[in-house]
Amino acid sequence: MAESALVSPFNRAIAIEEYLSGHELDPIEGIWLWSEDESSYGKQIFEVAIMKNTFDYKKYKAYEYIGITTDASGFVKEGQTKILLKKTGDRIYEGQFVFVVKDAVSKGIITRNVSVKVDKNGDYLSFVSPPVVLFGKDVHVAGKKLWPEKKAGLEADEPGAGSGFFVSKDVVATNAHVVKGYENKNIRVCFKDTEYGAKVIAKDEMNDLALLKVKFNDFKAYQSVKPVFFGDVQDVVEGEEVYAIGYPLSDSLGVSPKISMGIINSTCGFEGDPKLFQISVPIQPGNSGGPLFNEYGNVIGITSSGLNVAYYMQVYGDVPQNVNFAIKANYLQNLALSVQDGPKFKQGTKDKVFKARDIMANWRDSVVLITCE
Repeated sequence: MAESALVSPFNRAIAIEEYLSGHELDPIEGIWLWSEDESSYGKQIFEVAIMKNTFDYKKYKAYEYIGITTDASGFVKEGQTKILLKKTGDRIYEGQFVFVVKDAVSKGIITRNVSVKVDKNGDYLSFVSPPVVLFGKDVHVAGKKLWPEKKAGLEADEPGAGSGFFVSKDVVATNAHVVKGYENKNIRVCFKDTEYGAKVIAKDEMNDLALLKVKFNDFKAYQSVKPVFFGDVQDVVEGEEVYAIGYPLSDSLGVSPKISMGIINSTCGFEGDPKLFQISVPIQPGNSGGPLFNEYGNVIGITSSGLNVAYYMQVYGDVPQNVNFAIKANYLQNLALSVQDGPKFKQGTKDKVFKARDIMANWRDSVVLITCE
């Protein structure tokens, strides 16, 4: 099997259906609009599918990802291998760039060592160590992602840091995406300026919820924990005031909890999702997993996400303001019921209406900073 034609025929539909669908994609995976700008041949533009390397071809076994042409014209053909990569860092990959030339040099195939980077939004691919030099000429390579298309969906924080809150003396609730990929690693909960280890005891990825068991080594600290009270989600109506406590932008704003206030805009979320509240409470990176309180000081939701800002900026040239979402608290209660000897949630009352300062004073120590390493 020739290196330049690993799979033939091979087009976009085959790549998506057989190799890209059905699993969570790494940032490098997808269909890319690929361009090679080299003076001898002129600019070449074509499509490349980069996917997990599951091909039974021993020369490529050392690489995690393989890029194969899915649509092309000129001397580049469908099915030709363009790049072989292994992941070496966050959105950084190293491997071999495969260049097919017209001339009968090295059987028409030349490879060069390269490092490739995908930008934070996952939209663009660039060579970290350009240029690629062939025959004394610089070859500049770039890629723009065509599939999966950027959609007007929800956008959540990157895994590794966020907020959480005590639902019992030693169990903290948060978003599943906050601890995603760190289930068997070092998860830390900061309570009253002291860090304690924690482990995931239950997770609901569909509803983006997780429960963590805190490993207290200080009985006095354990005794001082004040679990939150929960309100009735069915009683929530549009227009009522709500409050979020969390640790937004902790690298810049510090590791003390912050409170924000807003209203319930809708009792349904994005595209009418009944699992979510739409809220006008300002949500920043780091707020994910924090509690959403009603005016009685009872938790009715878990702050989780906002609209995909990059999409709206790209499509509409504008950024949505304070369109954020919280997962309804009853889904968290359902998760707790799935845990053997799980936490028993306390139900709150409607005896008194609180102001923001009262909610902050009452519950600031019940909200924790979560970090993962």
